[in-house]
Amino acid sequence: MFEGTLRVTDLDSTNGTFCAELAIRDAFLRGGESLQIGQTRLRIDRSTTSVTSAPSQRTRLGRVVGGSPAMRRLYPLVERLAASDIPLVIEGETGTGKEALAEQDETERHGRDSGDAAASTADDVRSKCSDPNGT
Repeated sequence: MFEGTLRVTDLDSTNGTFCAELAIRDAFLRGGESLQIGQTRLRIDRSTTSVTSAPSQRTRLGRVVGGSPAMRRLYPLVERLAASDIPLVIEGETGTGKEALAEQDETERHGRDSGDAAASTADDVRSKCSDPNGT
């Protein structure tokens, strides 16, 4: 969010991203807009409710270790996301624990470590999303 807006960026998608029938590459939305991404249409609305949780008292979650306030706010979020059907993309610098976080998400979602978690960089995800064969 930038000054109360939501930033939307099209990363050279095949079908494009449109707002109010205009093709966009990078835009800041305020809420109330209709966004079309390929064949999917989304309505962007502002929420007046907060989804933040109180920080956990824990200093670790599985192999993810950290007791800073930011990490302690992350732990309940991982648990809430794992309880949902929302796909998770984890971005971050090398060595920040993305793989451990992905493994923990998989463990939380399935109640065990199934070994299906895969950590990818944002560039890996972008390339797979832009290649229709996924290769």
